[in-house]
Amino acid sequence: MNKFFSSALALGLSGSAWAATDAVPSSAIRALRQPGEAALQIDGRLDEALWREAPVYEQFVQFLPEDRQAARWRTTVQVIADEHALIFAIRAYDPEPERIRAPLTRRDEVRLDQDFVSVFIDPVGRRRSAQFVRVGAAGSISDGVFVADDDSDDLSPDFDVQAAVQRLPDGYSVELRWPLAALRFPHREASPGA
Repeated sequence: MNKFFSSALALGLSGSAWAATDAVPSSAIRALRQPGEAALQIDGRLDEALWREAPVYEQFVQFLPEDRQAARWRTTVQVIADEHALIFAIRAYDPEPERIRAPLTRRDEVRLDQDFVSVFIDPVGRRRSAQFVRVGAAGSISDGVFVADDDSDDLSPDFDVQAAVQRLPDGYSVELRWPLAALRFPHREASPGA
């Protein structure tokens, strides 16, 4: 089975967002807020009590191989926001888990012909570019900036993210911790370096 497919969650943190689907408007995707630092171990297991409290989203569409078509495989996403980071729990189901393509690769070598999940964040909210992290089914990470004007990925930035994957009998689960300090928000009333 050639599953040239990835699940992607697109978030806009400044108000306007890239909609991942018409069924779940981006404004409806909410994070469970935690004061201080969330007590989570980034190990790919979604067994901590906080994941039982966080809202679950699962009405997504694919963008490859056919954009905005119903997703062929179920994917669930949960988000927790603590004082320092956004933490994502992603559950990727697969009816044929033995066919999951999960090579262990170097950083920025997660390719489109492998199984992976992606998170795109547009902290500026202009829908022209987004920071992204891809996590392969073996736990490899690719990260960078997606530019919409020429539909390209710039893999040169490396964000200080943590990710872990757990293989399961019916797919795999991913935990991804993305520090807020790694997001590129525009400077508003402060001078650069302030």
